[in-house]
Amino acid sequence: MEIAPSDVQLAWETAGKRWHSRLKVSLWIAQKGLCHWCGTFCLLPYHPGYLGHKGYPGSLSATLDHLYSRLNPKRTQRGLGVVVRYVMDCQRCNQRRNQEEQKPKSTDRIDGI
Repeated sequence: MEIAPSDVQLAWETAGKRWHSRLKVSLWIAQKGLCHWCGTFCLLPYHPGYLGHKGYPGSLSATLDHLYSRLNPKRTQRGLGVVVRYVMDCQRCNQRRNQEEQKPKSTDRIDGI
């Protein structure tokens, strides 16, 4: 999918000055608006349909996600640039990955014994 130059200009105008908003727009442009994990087109705040249920960002809204799980030692490795550590993904994939990381592993002690 090709992103129109007017979309790029509007994305930068709405990004503001916060580093994470600007990083999200940079990744959105670099990834052609596609989620890193599932490949669906992600929406930025100015897109129609960005807001979902009760005015919160919908499942296709663009979010920043860590490339590596919090359990992976590469996540804290020094020398990786900020852009290398993050990807742009949809809200749905971001929540799915978070839920997978929260699940207790078989080696975790659940019963407190």
